[in-house]
Amino acid sequence: MRDKANRPSFTLEVAKEFYDGPDSKHRAKAVKQLKGKTNRTPGFDSPGASTIATKKRDEVVLWKWVMRKLDVSPEQVQDFGACRIPSERGLNASTRRQVARALRAAAHALASASSDDIQEGDTVRFLKDTTRKNGIVLKSGEIGRVVSPVSATSFMLQIKGWREKFKMKTSDLGTVVEKINAVTEASATVSAAARNEIAYLKKYLSLSDEDKARDLAYNSPTSLREWADNTGIELVADPEEDPETAINGLSRLERRHWLEWISNYLMRYDPVMAPAYLTLSFERFFRNEWLVHFTDHGHDVVDEGFTRGVDDMAEIALTRLIRDNAKTRPGYVFAFMADDVPRDGAEKYGSQVVLFQGTGVLAYHSGDEESQAIVWGKSAYNLTLLEKNVYEDTWYVAGKYGDSVYTSRKDGHEGLKEVIAWVQNNRNQYRRLLRAGG
Repeated sequence: MRDKANRPSFTLEVAKEFYDGPDSKHRAKAVKQLKGKTNRTPGFDSPGASTIATKKRDEVVLWKWVMRKLDVSPEQVQDFGACRIPSERGLNASTRRQVARALRAAAHALASASSDDIQEGDTVRFLKDTTRKNGIVLKSGEIGRVVSPVSATSFMLQIKGWREKFKMKTSDLGTVVEKINAVTEASATVSAAARNEIAYLKKYLSLSDEDKARDLAYNSPTSLREWADNTGIELVADPEEDPETAINGLSRLERRHWLEWISNYLMRYDPVMAPAYLTLSFERFFRNEWLVHFTDHGHDVVDEGFTRGVDDMAEIALTRLIRDNAKTRPGYVFAFMADDVPRDGAEKYGSQVVLFQGTGVLAYHSGDEESQAIVWGKSAYNLTLLEKNVYEDTWYVAGKYGDSVYTSRKDGHEGLKEVIAWVQNNRNQYRRLLRAGG
């Protein structure tokens, strides 16, 4: 905490290994020092004082709130004797603001505390793109396994797809890489399922016109007969009984005319039933990149993950025409690349933003005339909530205590880009403060 002259009012030092203990009394040991100028503790004018100073009563209330919010027993903190003297009172507006600042400072100290020791066999994930001396770039989200030798200052990583081993500093833990040993078999299954779903989607959106004509004949055999009757073309088989023979009996030019006719018909009269490949064109595959999802249910998404989506790839192109109550299962979710967010995204798709990382495909949506990212929702990770201050037209990174961890200096669309960049650069350092998940 700092005073008006930006000088430290109090120094709070914590030890992470104690904070991870089972109860608030144990966690009190995490507070290694809570001292102010001249080595005084909160509430007292000097180190040897036994009576709370009148002008310092707010300090006592403030730090009690801080400790309780951190799930620490104030009475067990050695440097906080004043809390054991009855002095409870309400908080004024100024003190409430100090409480919010103290909470951020304390939680930041905990987040910055040294990570657990790294051991052989641990699994780690890269938190950001890292360029090695030989020019190799290890991408954010890359997974590695710790192999020997492992020392107090460094360890070796074996990364899938690379023959060589990569030397890392133990000081890189928490900033460059993070331990993810808690990845369960179930989450591994989710990742495998997500890769399969994205692979299927990529293939689906890349169908040739010939394959699209055949697929539409199988799905709309009565329309094929109607088209044939209208154009005077004689089908060699009844499409309702044998659509494969019926479509194969047409010439290549006739199949192209059939594709144009049925595509125009579906998009005009029955867009919900139109397959996604009529609207979406595959552009590229991406892996572990930052994405932006606009929504009006940002708090639920960040807390619970993307639990709802469109599970039929044929319907993904028109998710806004599908009622929310029809999205009852996990599935595909739309987003935008974080470096290509539309200016009217909040107006079109939702007033809140969930920033996350994921793997999927980028496709051009002809109806919306923009490129959109598609991911399997359950595979999204590093979810972070961004909200808009409608009165000032600024954006802020939502904190877990209902506050703002960071507010943009710019307004409008530029403000959104600013907070996105801030999260990309600072998420790991401030992760304990964020309204975040995954």
